[in-house]
Amino acid sequence: MNDMWRGLTSLSVKESDYFNDNHEKFEIVGGCPVEESACLNYLSAINKSFASSHSFHLSKDYPRSIESLKYAYTMTSKMEDSFCKECIDLFRSSIIQSLENIHDDLRRMTTGFIMNKRFKPSYDMASMVLEELKNF
Repeated sequence: MNDMWRGLTSLSVKESDYFNDNHEKFEIVGGCPVEESACLNYLSAINKSFASSHSFHLSKDYPRSIESLKYAYTMTSKMEDSFCKECIDLFRSSIIQSLENIHDDLRRMTTGFIMNKRFKPSYDMASMVLEELKNF
């Protein structure tokens, strides 16, 4: 009887199983007018930064998560000579959106009735980096 209830109550997937698919955030698809080999090095670095940012975010290491996203954003500035403007804009908007998500999470944790002051420095860092990247 216990086994039956255990099977019924474990409907959710563990977070580590869900995010452990090694799927890259950005991929090059056919039809790109730019030579793929010029982009692969930058895409690899950006995808690694996204993956590390996500893992840092899951472990609540917000400063390192923010720094990983900032590094990914700086990689897009190196791509401008060899990459389409539309792709760069897509990468940058995705990076900023991820940083905004972290910023919103930190804002919720540092304000309100049950606030956690230990995340305040990370919230301030996220605010500063977000403003810096938006004005880049």
